[in-house]
Amino acid sequence: MNVIAFEAETTKAAKLKEVFPNCQIFDLAVGEKEGTATFFLNPNASGYNSLVPRQGSETVPVTVRMAALDDLLSDIDVDVIKIDIEGAELGAFRGGERLIERSKPVIMFECVLRGTNALGYSAPLIWQWFSDRGFWLFTPDRLAHAAPGLGLETFVDAQEYPFRSHNYFAVHEDRIVETRDRARMILGVAR
Repeated sequence: MNVIAFEAETTKAAKLKEVFPNCQIFDLAVGEKEGTATFFLNPNASGYNSLVPRQGSETVPVTVRMAALDDLLSDIDVDVIKIDIEGAELGAFRGGERLIERSKPVIMFECVLRGTNALGYSAPLIWQWFSDRGFWLFTPDRLAHAAPGLGLETFVDAQEYPFRSHNYFAVHEDRIVETRDRARMILGVAR
């Protein structure tokens, strides 16, 4: 199994390289295209570092290199993508469109988008992006069920308090049975 990770904060990327020497770690942000971007470091809560500025929080803007997944991973197939980049997920999906269409990976992602953020991304845009490519969205607790994926209205409503979930799985329609069966096996749930 090959593990490839991307981390825009230089200090964290260096630590990941030290702790996980058998993984390939890229010291950059992923987005729609190659270039540079302003990355907002949160000195009080590094888990909230983001390409999206947060109102009301003290952040330190730094310039980071940004690249598209399609450019970085143009010649490999990927089985699973796990992404949590604090509101910039749609840019990473768009920058990995060829990779995602080719590999049809199971994608675990976070979404906490109420309205449209500073990058122009919203929950309806994320849902539509996946739907247009044959992916269904599930909350983690529904991945092992035979129920259909979340509809647009349900996905958008989940972003409102009380939150249904912050975490989701995007599963291509060609892989739903395989993914459901794998989830059932992991959970020890009968078919």
